[in-house]
Amino acid sequence: MEKKKILITSRSFGKLSDQPLHTLEDAGWEVSFDRDSFDAARFAAEIPDYDAIIIGAHDFPAEVMA
Repeated sequence: MEKKKILITSRSFGKLSDQPLHTLEDAGWEVSFDRDSFDAARFAAEIPDYDAIIIGAHDFPAEVMA
């Protein structure tokens, strides 16, 4: 069974505790991080490869999510 992939852009995700990361991994998620400065073009190119995303508090255009 292929793992589902999740992209996390939140800079604070897992900073206080690694339990959220372990919870995702234990549930079978392949977790990737992109914590660099938000770039809408890079983000738009990345997200088709993922089944889910956890985004940070940065702004990004609605058309990127479409």
